[in-house]
Amino acid sequence: MQPGPIVPLDPAHYDLVVDPPEFGDGAAADLAALDPEDQVQVDALNTATGLAATPVDQLLGTGLDDAAAALDYEDAQTAAEPPDTSQDELDVIAATITDAYVEIPGEAWEEQPLPFSTGSFIPSAPTEPPPTPQIPPLPPGVPQPQTPEWPPPPWVCLTNMTHPGQPFIKGDLWQITVKGNIHRIVSMSGTQNGVAFAPVDLGTTRDDGYFLLQGHMMRTELGTWTEEWFVAGQKCWPGTITFTVTES
Repeated sequence: MQPGPIVPLDPAHYDLVVDPPEFGDGAAADLAALDPEDQVQVDALNTATGLAATPVDQLLGTGLDDAAAALDYEDAQTAAEPPDTSQDELDVIAATITDAYVEIPGEAWEEQPLPFSTGSFIPSAPTEPPPTPQIPPLPPGVPQPQTPEWPPPPWVCLTNMTHPGQPFIKGDLWQITVKGNIHRIVSMSGTQNGVAFAPVDLGTTRDDGYFLLQGHMMRTELGTWTEEWFVAGQKCWPGTITFTVTES
């Protein structure tokens, strides 16, 4: 396909006047009939239109070379480093933490935590004497150093032999271990379900200072117990033993 001939446009054949001559007279009459406030808006619009058609250098009253040079100079300057605000931020954080502590009521602080309790207190003292440390021989005439015993005698330990470390249930085998001076009377007093009973002599410590007693928790032992054990009238460490015996 070949393009057709290009016909030039002859302005003489076209009427390029958009508005008839009487349009200007009508517009002038409309402007004359405007309210004063509307006339102010028209004047402002005409002024803005005139400013938009005015070259910039004429509006400034001078050439733009000086302004362009000033802008180039500012762009060439190195930006100032921002100040180090890390210390200020740390100070703000420290002040915030301090304010938070001040807002904490006094009753929320606890100087010493309360002891953990599971309802039964069973001391974990050893049931057998601890091994004697091996001390190298000393020269003749030098006394052997004495190693203090812990727990200090007299002491007592109640053990659940059927379920070690667990509260007692009916049928469990229990064992009382007491350590004190040799050949001394062992006694016990306490309460069962709040009812006190008088001290009872239960036996005598052996040649090694130990006293052992075993038995099963029967139906008659159900409830809450407190016991205090003595060797020759001296109260055993750690003091009062508290435990419970349940059906299951």
